[in-house]
Amino acid sequence: MLTLHKREQIAQEPQSRGCRLCHRSSPAARQATANRPPRTLPLTLLGRLRILREDYKESSEVLEQALAAEPENWTAHNLLADAYLRLQEFEKSRQQAQLAIETAKGAGNAARIPLAEALASLGRKPEALEALAAFLQNAPQSSIAPQVRDLMAEIKRRESDPIDNSQNSSTPTAHLAPAHLLVAKDSDFSIKSWEPPGIDEVRPSVATGVVCPYEKVIEETGKRMAQFVDDVAQFSAIEDVLHDDLDDLGKPITKKSIQFDYVASISADYPGFLGVDEYRNDRNDEAGVGEFPDQIATRGLPALALVFHPDMRRNFQIVCEGLGEWNRQATWLLHFRQRDDRPNRIKQYKIGDRTYPANLKGRAWVSTTTFQIVRIESDLVSPMPQIQLLGEHQIVDYGPRAISHEECGTMVATACRALL
Repeated sequence: MLTLHKREQIAQEPQSRGCRLCHRSSPAARQATANRPPRTLPLTLLGRLRILREDYKESSEVLEQALAAEPENWTAHNLLADAYLRLQEFEKSRQQAQLAIETAKGAGNAARIPLAEALASLGRKPEALEALAAFLQNAPQSSIAPQVRDLMAEIKRRESDPIDNSQNSSTPTAHLAPAHLLVAKDSDFSIKSWEPPGIDEVRPSVATGVVCPYEKVIEETGKRMAQFVDDVAQFSAIEDVLHDDLDDLGKPITKKSIQFDYVASISADYPGFLGVDEYRNDRNDEAGVGEFPDQIATRGLPALALVFHPDMRRNFQIVCEGLGEWNRQATWLLHFRQRDDRPNRIKQYKIGDRTYPANLKGRAWVSTTTFQIVRIESDLVSPMPQIQLLGEHQIVDYGPRAISHEECGTMVATACRALL
């Protein structure tokens, strides 16, 4: 079984050219494993296991129990939609899939697959095609996108066939495997209903009718990042790493706390290249990657905001999604993704003496008044099976801090969370 990890990296009392910065952890991180009533998660997992064993009747009964205890459990709704689909109870399947989408609050894109299959089997093929098109729009890079397109082609073929179209509307259509199994077919993924939704699974709401001044936002944000590099070319800190191993239910198996002397330096060695070097010494033992939990040292977290630096942004596809909001302040939403044809200079993992680039995609919230980055979330573009890393979700919040005891508006990371 692949162990899941939650890691908080908190730099306390860092110093940079005489400045003193305070980093504080987010209370939400400590609540990441307390999102579900204790009994519903085992029932949800048992329902999934019954589906794996093709015992759809038993699965539906177990999942109904889970939903009786927790009606807002969108994962259980999604699984129950799959179970009803296999039992050819198409109207019930449609209802459960719709409930999954509604209760997931933007994270239930996968439920559109059983929704579409149920609609097609009920003879409501145009609605089925709309559901599948919405799935692809929200997750164009999904590993199951080819199967979804094949299903769309099959539904269109049946819709255009007068003989097929005249048959009973409840004739079942060809089914994909359950969505939660297709996504995890090559891995040991568990149901991580406690995990935040991925960057492309949910899109924050944006103001309608507001045009994003893309060039201005990119230019001004780049200026702020260039100024940050000039102001904080090197900083040191005492870094606290809080590392939890989580089981399939999101409950901690072990906890480990490590403290490092940490130094990071940002340098422009030559035009078009911005280097970030990080050094850590275990304050209680010898230095080295072996002192990191699970023998994996994370590098590149300080560089995350440098995606928007003028020397780095050419390595990314950047799209302005519109005018949003964060903590009651207006923000421009910038979606970024590592380009396949450009080098990765932002994030890597080191295992032993080998390094593995980690291509990232993510979203930044940029203040409309100061053009400072106030928040970044990121995911891996794709899993990294070579180091058994199937996913990584990072959240970094930024805020102003004083330099040399004077407020100068420099934005630094105030809270960092990583779920691996």
